[in-house]
Amino acid sequence: MIEKGGQQIASVEAWLRAAPPKSGEAHWKDGRSAKECAQAWVAALPDLPGEVVELLSSHPDFSPVAEWTAEPEAHVPMDAYRGPPNIDVMVRARDGAGPFVVAVEAKADETFGRTVAERLAQAERYLAGSPGSKAATRVREVTERLVGQTPDEVGGLYYQLFTAAAAALSEAERAGNTRAVLLIHEFVTDATKDELHTKNAEALDRFAERVSDGKIAGVEAGQIAGPIRRETWGAALYLGKAVRQTRSAGPNGSP
Repeated sequence: MIEKGGQQIASVEAWLRAAPPKSGEAHWKDGRSAKECAQAWVAALPDLPGEVVELLSSHPDFSPVAEWTAEPEAHVPMDAYRGPPNIDVMVRARDGAGPFVVAVEAKADETFGRTVAERLAQAERYLAGSPGSKAATRVREVTERLVGQTPDEVGGLYYQLFTAAAAALSEAERAGNTRAVLLIHEFVTDATKDELHTKNAEALDRFAERVSDGKIAGVEAGQIAGPIRRETWGAALYLGKAVRQTRSAGPNGSP
């Protein structure tokens, strides 16, 4: 079931009304991640999208999902500060091993946003004019929590992956779950470019390598990597990438 604010969502139009993309309707386009994600999840009802089902079945720690709910454009606290991360779809599910959560980040070929270094620099500029801001503190704390390192040591990695993983872990911990999945739901469409898909894959692989202390070299499409555990976490973290291929044209969206 897909719901937002207590109301069920059963159509793409209802999804847009209840959970428009953060950037507004200007980004609600065929071939781009916000609309493609809504179409994929709504079309699969009452089941999960097929590629997500296949992804979960790829790992022995997961079994067929017995029940689930999904919240699009979910604000999921990862710390005590204002402005929680915005997760494209937050899934709360149960299988034979119990409850777990999946934080879904939808991507066509859009980037993962700013790097950790760029986000910290932005936060520090903001701090100069707003002394009460906790943005820079948040950057430092989330990198310490996820990888035990400072922003300087992971400056080239993408901040969105850190916040999404931290949100998934926090959501699992609040509910007493032992499994948290960060899932990249990728859409290969006529509007996307192969070189940008490759860049995103490399970014995810670098993050996986660092957060797992080198135990995971990369995240293959259709596979879940993990579990990743740290003493300070209340749940194990898994990383996955599910791909939906709808491209009818050639490479890079060309005829």
